[in-house]
Amino acid sequence: MSESRFEWLGQAENDVLARLATEPCPQRQCDGTLNRGEYKDAPAVVCDACEVPAARLWSDDA
Repeated sequence: MSESRFEWLGQAENDVLARLATEPCPQRQCDGTLNRGEYKDAPAVVCDACEVPAARLWSDDA
């Protein structure tokens, strides 16, 4: 994830992504783990196995 692209992220947003990272994927029949990354050009937590985002953040200003 390119940190400079997401300068608008505050501490609260970073905390949300950090807390979700390394959790098991919530999707049924998926044994993957959530990792920080990008989804549709926005910071997110995405499963490494099924590639489904568990959380995605965006800003109207970005």
